[in-house]
Amino acid sequence: MSSMFYELPVFVSLLLIIVIAVALAGIGRLIAFKYMKKEQHNLNNLALLVWAFIWFPLIALIANNLHDIQRMNDLSIEEANQAKVFFYDIQLINDSKTRERLKIATIEYINNMAEKEQQYLALGSECVECSQAFNNMSQAIYDFLPGEANSQQWANNRIMESILKLDNLRKLRLAHLANFDSTFSVSLILLLFIVAILLSGMYASDLRFIKNFVCGLMILLFSGGLWFYLQLDRPFNSVFSIDNSQFKTIRQEIQRGFFFSHDLDGNPTKSSLAPQQNPNYD
Repeated sequence: MSSMFYELPVFVSLLLIIVIAVALAGIGRLIAFKYMKKEQHNLNNLALLVWAFIWFPLIALIANNLHDIQRMNDLSIEEANQAKVFFYDIQLINDSKTRERLKIATIEYINNMAEKEQQYLALGSECVECSQAFNNMSQAIYDFLPGEANSQQWANNRIMESILKLDNLRKLRLAHLANFDSTFSVSLILLLFIVAILLSGMYASDLRFIKNFVCGLMILLFSGGLWFYLQLDRPFNSVFSIDNSQFKTIRQEIQRGFFFSHDLDGNPTKSSLAPQQNPNYD
C-alpha cells in the first residue's frame, strides 16, 4: 500500500476508503441492471455466503497482525531492559579502556534504537546504524582479553551471556517484520474487498429499503475492516504503531548516570574508573 495513505489523517483515510466503496457499490448496481435479468436480482443466499467467506481471511489476518504487534512490543521491552542489564554488567570489567569503550558503544546503540530504528522499519528496512552499533558492542567484547583472575573470567562469561541474550531478543523481534506489509496479503484483502462491495451493490439493485440498508451496512463494515487491516499492516508509521518508549526511558536513566560520572568533555572522572556493582544482579 502506498505510504501516502498512511500520511493521511485517520478520518480522511477512512473516509477515502468509504468513498471508494460507495463507488464500487454503484458499479455493482449498474452491472446488475445491465447484465442480469430482473428475476436474477435476488442474490440473498449468494451474497450471505460470499460475505461470510470473505470475513474469515480478513479476521484471520487482522488477528495475526495484532498478535505480531503485541509480540514485537513485548520483545522491544525485553530488549530495552536487557540492554540496560548489559550496560551495568560492563561495570564488572576492571580494564578502564574496555569498560569505557563498551559504555559508549552501548549508549550509541540505545540512542539509535530510541531515535532511528522506527524510521528505518517504517520504510521496510533494518536500521543500519543500529546494526553497526550492535556490532561495535560485540567487537569490543571479543577484543577484551580477561585476566587470569577468576573474577574477570566470571565477568567475561556474564557479559558474553548478556550480549548473546540481547542478540537473540533482537533477532526474534526483527523476525516478525516478514509478517507485515505483505504484497500477497494486501492484494488478497483488496481483491476480497472489491468483490464484497460489488456484490453489495448487486444485492441492492432492486432498490428495496432493507436491501439498501444492508448494502450500506456492508460498505461500512468492510471499509472499516479494510482500514483496520491496512493500519495494522504498517505498525511503524500508522495509528497502531509499535512502542519503543522503553528504549527512550532506559536511555534517560543510563545517560543520567553516565554524564554524572563524566566531565564536560565526556571524559570519565576518577571515581567512575573503578568497577561498580551491577544493580540488576542478584
